[in-house]
Amino acid sequence: MKKKFKMICVALVSVLFVQSVPQVLLNAFADQITSESETEKKITREFYRENEIGSKPIEDKYITQENVENRTFDSKEFLMDDGTIMVQNFATPIHYETEDGLKEIDNTLQEKVAPTGEKYFENVANGFTVKLFEKFNANNRISMENNGYAIEFSLENRKDEPLKATKANITKTASLDTELRANVQKIADTDVFDYSLEKLKTPIQPNVGESTLIYENVFQNIDVEYSVHSLGIKEDIIVNKPLNEYKFNYTLNAPGLSLAVTESGAILASTQEGEDV
Repeated sequence: MKKKFKMICVALVSVLFVQSVPQVLLNAFADQITSESETEKKITREFYRENEIGSKPIEDKYITQENVENRTFDSKEFLMDDGTIMVQNFATPIHYETEDGLKEIDNTLQEKVAPTGEKYFENVANGFTVKLFEKFNANNRISMENNGYAIEFSLENRKDEPLKATKANITKTASLDTELRANVQKIADTDVFDYSLEKLKTPIQPNVGESTLIYENVFQNIDVEYSVHSLGIKEDIIVNKPLNEYKFNYTLNAPGLSLAVTESGAILASTQEGEDV
C-alpha cells in the first residue's frame, strides 16, 4: 500500500499548507497550447490599407514577433506576418511580475553551493525563490523567499524514530508540452529568441512546467518529495507501507513575520504592520 499526503506552501501567500495546483492543470499543460487561438484581429485598418495585406489562411501564417507588452500572467500574444494576432493561453501562470514588466517563469532547479560549502537547489526564475538542500536533515530547512521575507520549515523526528540524513534526487521535470506535442520547441528564455529570423507557425515554448526532487527513506518506508511549480512548492509525503501512526511534525521559522492559523487551517504570514505577505 502506498499513501501520499500533500502539503503546500504557495509563495508566502498562504504559508506551508495551502491548496495544491490540481494535477489536471499539469496534465493540461499541452492542451494550454490549447488556446493558440487565432483571433484574426487587425492591428489597424490603416495597416491593411497602407500595406495591402489581406488575411492569409492559418496554414500560411508565420510569427514575426511576440508582443511582449501585451503579456498577461497566463498568456502571450504574437504578431503574424499578415498583420493578424495569435493569442496563446495557458492553464497556469507562465509569467511573473518584475520592475521591468512580466518575465518568464523557469522552475528548473539549478544546483548551487552555499558559503558553508553545502550544495543546494534553487529555482531559476519566479516571483519567489525556493531553496532545497542536497542533503535532507533537521538542520537544512526548506525555504521560500519573496519580497525580502523568508519562510523556513523542517521535518522533525517521528516518535521513536529519528530523521535520517538522505541525499536528494531530481526525479522529473514536467514541461509544457507532452508526447502529443513533442515536436514543439522550447528554450529556457524565449525573450532572447528572434522570430523574424525563422519561419515558425507555432510559438517557442517557455521552460515553465514543474521540477521535482525526492528524498528517499527519510524515515523507514517513507519518502518526501518536493515539486516547484508556478505558484509555489508542493510537498508529498510518500508512505510505502502501512504505519501505526500518520503524524508528522514540523518546525516553522518566519523572521520578521507574524503567523496565524485561519479558519480553513492555512497558516497566514503577516508583517509587523499587519500586511499579509
